[in-house]
Parts: sequence; C-alpha cells; structure tokens
Amino acid sequence: MTPLLVWYGHVAAGAPRRPVSGLALVRRAVLAAQAQGFDRIAVAVRHTDLVEVRAGLHRDRRIHADVSVVEVESRPSDAVRHLLRPADPELVVALGDRVWVPAALGRLREPLAVGTAARVLVADEAGPDEPPSGLLRTRHELLDRLSLSTGVSTEELAEAAAGAGRVERLAVGPRWRIVRAPEDVRPAETLLLRALKKPADGIVARNINRNMSLVLTRRLAHTPITPNQVSSVVLLLGLCSGPFAALGSWAGFALGGLCYYVSSVLDGCDGELSRLKYLGSPLGAWVDTIVDDVVGLSFLSGLYVGLHRAADHPYWMWIGIATVGAYVLTIFPRYWLFVARVGVGDHQKLAADTRPVDARGLAGLVLLLRENIFRIDFLTFAAMVVCVAGVPFVYAASYAVGSVASLVDTVATFRRFLRKA
Repeated sequence: MTPLLVWYGHVAAGAPRRPVSGLALVRRAVLAAQAQGFDRIAVAVRHTDLVEVRAGLHRDRRIHADVSVVEVESRPSDAVRHLLRPADPELVVALGDRVWVPAALGRLREPLAVGTAARVLVADEAGPDEPPSGLLRTRHELLDRLSLSTGVSTEELAEAAAGAGRVERLAVGPRWRIVRAPEDVRPAETLLLRALKKPADGIVARNINRNMSLVLTRRLAHTPITPNQVSSVVLLLGLCSGPFAALGSWAGFALGGLCYYVSSVLDGCDGELSRLKYLGSPLGAWVDTIVDDVVGLSFLSGLYVGLHRAADHPYWMWIGIATVGAYVLTIFPRYWLFVARVGVGDHQKLAADTRPVDARGLAGLVLLLRENIFRIDFLTFAAMVVCVAGVPFVYAASYAVGSVASLVDTVATFRRFLRKA
C-alpha cells in the first residue's frame, strides 16, 4: 500500500490533539487511514506535540498499522523518507487540520494513471477549488514543491507538476471539514455523523430512527461509554417490553411497544458509536445480533401472552407458540450462515451476501418484503404504533404470517448456500 503523510507543519502547536467526536484529530486521521487500508503512515507534528502524540498513538491498541511520528522538517519529503520503498513512486498526503469521511480518503488508494502527476480530491468537478481538500496523491518528486499551508489547490499542483504530467481532479462532494478553531468542531462532527447513515438502512431507520439516534450518538461520543455498554441498555430496555405486553391491558401493550421501539432506536447508537470512534469488533457485532434476537423473543412472547389474557381464548396462545417457534427456527440456520458466509454476526452483510441475483415470482415477493417490511426498524416502529393505538392484534396476526415467510426464506437461503458449497 502507498505510504501516507499526515502533515501538521502548517498549524499551531496543539492542533493534532484537538478533540472531534471524542477522538483527537491525529488519532482520528490515523484510524480513518488504517480503515481504508493504509498500513504505512507518517505523522509530522511540531516539536511541542511530538512526545504526547507519539505516546497516544503507540498505546492505542486499535492501531496496528506502521505509524511513525516525526518532527516537522523544512522538506516534507524527509518525513516519509524512512517509509519509502523502491516500488513506491507515489505517496498520499493528508493535511491534519481536517476531518474527512473515511471513504473519501479511500479514493486515493488507486495508483496514478500513466501521464498523471497528481490526483487531488475536490468537492465539485466543475466548481471552484475552495477550500482545498488537503487530500491528494502525488509523485514523490513533487512533494517539496508544494506549499502545505492552507491546502493544495489544483492550480498549485498544476504549477508544481509542470512538465511532469497532468493533474487529475476527483470530485467526491463536500466530504471534509477544516478544524482550526473551537467553532469548527461542531460542523466537523455533523459531517462525520451524517456519514454514519447506511445506504442499506430501511425506510423507518433512514427517515426517523437515525434522526434520533445520531443526536444521542453526538453526545455519547464525548463520554467513555462503549458500544457494548449501549447494547446492555438496549437489552435491559428491550427485555422490559415482554413483561409489559404480557399484562394484557392497553397500558401494558403501549409500554411494551414503546420499550421495544425505543430499544431499537438506541440499538442504532451502538453501531454509530463504534463506527464514529473506531470501536467495532467481531464480538460487538455478535453482541448486537444476539441482543436483537433476545429482545425480539421477549416482546413477541409477551405480546401473545397478553393477547391470550385479554381475549381469554386459547387461540392466541397457540398462534404465539407457533410464531415464536418459527422465529427460533430461523435463528439457527441464520447463525450458521453468519459463521460460514460472513464470519461475523452482521445482518446487513449477510443480507447482501445471500441476496439472490435474479429473484422472480414468489422469491421476488419475499425479497421485496425482506428488504422493506421484515426489518427490525420497520417492525419495531409498527409494533409501537399498533400497541399505542390499542390494536396489538393487528401486529400479532401480521407477524404470525410473516414469520412463516421468513422461515421459508431462511431455509431457501440455507439450501442455496449448501448447494454452492
């Protein structure tokens, strides 16, 4: 992988240690680069920051890349000379007084094309290059010709590369923010938080849940609370939904539905917090998945017990036993697929990995329902709405039918995998 230089020679002392969403700028820059595959990173800081930055990075167990912290030199190339290999004609430069969406930095991993001297990220291909992103890939011989003071504009790159090749402008949208003063921190945090939204989010998660969970995550990021601790709160709150719903009264159903939905909203915070502060782990993914299933079983069991009590008729109990049984039967093959296909308990990775290429007819209908209706965000929201509205039987009856379809879909997915294996 191409070496990366994170440069702080153009900012005042103390800038690398400015916190943004619970992480110092320099630590966030290194973790973001590592997440994008950069394994050789040089961090150039002023003499007054050298000891503290070096100690902070070296004791961070999340960092496993080859990171060296060096003092700023008059020639930027001296900061990366020890990382260069004969096969490295290029390097990536990132000005450290910025935060950026990690995926933007990933756009600089590809080598430069023949005849290209540098590649610089810009917000808009046709728009002005202001403020400069401070993110570029360049040939080594051009590095000392650049003024790494406010960012490197396309014009400056073109002037430095005169005769060495063309300068490529790569438009990635406004995916970075300069952080040089306290008032710059909040806009930078907003950029990072918005980037936590996933393309795979369901309708409710995208339009409702994320708007609430991101507000909480913004505050949690400044505390020592970990994603697994958030998952513990989700579990406790979610488990309360079952006993409340089992009371069989309107208040019981309403409280059960609210606990179920609020636990789902909070469940988004643990993933957001792990991605925002680079605290994710395989264990965390499994904890999140298991908590979702335990909470779901608690609410469903309480819901059917409550309906049985309210109706004083055995059919709700038998429907509940069949529905919960179908839910349990989907767990075992799904967990087996987690281990065999994706190696971690991540629902979205499994869904993407096992999605049929050309689903038609009944299979297409099941896929449509799975991607839009049979999702935890939609189900918990629907449960809360019908329970507060006093018609929990609507959710119970619908879920009973859906549980059969979900079981069929899980079995079909499991069989497809076995045939491929």
